[in-house]
Amino acid sequence: MLPMFMTLWLGVCVVHHPFNFLRQRNKVFPLPDPEDSGIILAQIGSPLDPDDPLRDAYDEFITTGAKEVGADLDVTDKDQVRQRNGTLEDRKILGSALFKADRVEALYNNRWGYAAPHSLGLVMNSLAVGFVGPGSGIRAEMETLPF
Repeated sequence: MLPMFMTLWLGVCVVHHPFNFLRQRNKVFPLPDPEDSGIILAQIGSPLDPDDPLRDAYDEFITTGAKEVGADLDVTDKDQVRQRNGTLEDRKILGSALFKADRVEALYNNRWGYAAPHSLGLVMNSLAVGFVGPGSGIRAEMETLPF
């Protein structure tokens, strides 16, 4: 009997908890206001040359309001990230980008429904500016299904 009640309680909590999934309707990504997006972290994982377009992309990423973190921080370890940012919970951390010489990783907090497209949109915009030019960018729009 107890397992049945625990399963029902868990189902009610998951569906009705306000922080489980923030539903965003018809949003354009990346979000234009950094205040709405939470904390975004930026990290250089390996040294980048000053004339490397990837360095320009990183610099553009920082101008979006991303917070630079040192290479000693493991951005995939939520306890380290929370301690370094002085937050008690991870819901304020929306995503991060790790720039390396051979790749760029866009990471996101899966607690938020819009974190993945926002994080990826920021990284893609930065790469467009770094590799194509200052006037370039990528815009993505999310439209939800009516059901």
